[in-house]
This record gives sequence, C-alpha cells and structure tokens, in this order.
Amino acid sequence: MAEGGGDVSAFTCPSCGKRQTAKLPIFCVKCGWPDRKPVAVEPKRGNKYHATVTVRHGITFRSKGEADRYDELRVRELAGEITDLEYEPESYPLVVNGVKITSYRTDFRYRENGVLVIEDFKSSATARARDWPIRKKLMKALYGIDVREWPPKKTRRRKSKCK
Repeated sequence: MAEGGGDVSAFTCPSCGKRQTAKLPIFCVKCGWPDRKPVAVEPKRGNKYHATVTVRHGITFRSKGEADRYDELRVRELAGEITDLEYEPESYPLVVNGVKITSYRTDFRYRENGVLVIEDFKSSATARARDWPIRKKLMKALYGIDVREWPPKKTRRRKSKCK
C-alpha cells in the first residue's frame, strides 16, 4: 500500500497514450481519463513511402536516395562534367487554359554540356505514383522540358516481399 491509500500502478492511458504511474483507482494526470471524454491524440505520421529524411552539407534532403544522388552530382560538378547544380531550385506552376492544375518541384537542376537538365529522384515506389507520369507530361507540354528520372527505369529495383 502506498501513502494516501490505494496501490500504485504503472499504466499507459488509453485516451492520450501517456505512460505514467498512478494510485488505484487509475486516473490520467494529463487528460483526466476516465472522468473526461477521451482526447484524440494524433499519431506520429511518417513518410508515405518510408523515406528517411537526411541532412548532408547543411541541406535537408527528403530521402537518403536524394542525398546520395546529390553527392554523385556534386562530384560530377567538381570534375567539371556539369555546372550550376541546384537542389529543389523552384516550383513550376502547371497551368492549363488559365487554371492551375498543380505545381511541380524538381529535385535537381543543372547544366550538362550547356543544356539545362531537370532531374527527379524516384524510388521504385514513387515511380509508380499515379500523378508522376501526368506531371512529367505537363512539364514537357508546358515548358518543353524533359524531366530525367534517376535511377533510370532499367536499373531501378523493387524490394522483394519474400524473405
């Protein structure tokens, strides 16, 4: 028996998820459960495609794959193969007949042999997204820009669900 009557018990509140110890009868010190209405707690939302946010060179990349690709492009820039490398330089509005359909933010923009290259890093999951082919075609139709996918489709590998 604890001081003040009632046993001490460890529990996780089913309403707010706070881990705590409390005297019996159990009562949550954060949300007041069970006396008050349960409080909705928003679950921590991860990336839709399970990408890991990565920080390199003071730049926050949306995935480890993008960070790796940036490193490859940076090496090519230092070797003089490409120039003017930029990460997420600007958003392109995709407007048709005066109506904004959506916008497209490119991952990388650089010049290769004087030609502007727009490149988008695609994992096997994001390459299958329904909106990607539409955005790619709109970029070609509205701006005359062929968006280059990396890695190329032939080298992209899909993770096996079998072990």
